[in-house]
Amino acid sequence: MRRQGLSESNIMALCGWETLTMFQRYAIRDEAALEAAVEKWFGVRDKHVTTEGVAESTNSVNASRTT
Repeated sequence: MRRQGLSESNIMALCGWETLTMFQRYAIRDEAALEAAVEKWFGVRDKHVTTEGVAESTNSVNASRTT
């Protein structure tokens, strides 16, 4: 429902969930959407990079910033 554009409050009302905790408990994680978000955030262009691969490159970026 979230990917179709419904707000969290509308989803909660439709499903009978009274708390955000219930919404989060039943939220289904979309791995493709997470990878797209990581690509957008870090500007990654390679479609074969996974969230784990980006996490590794993020660590190297953070390490270079501290030196």
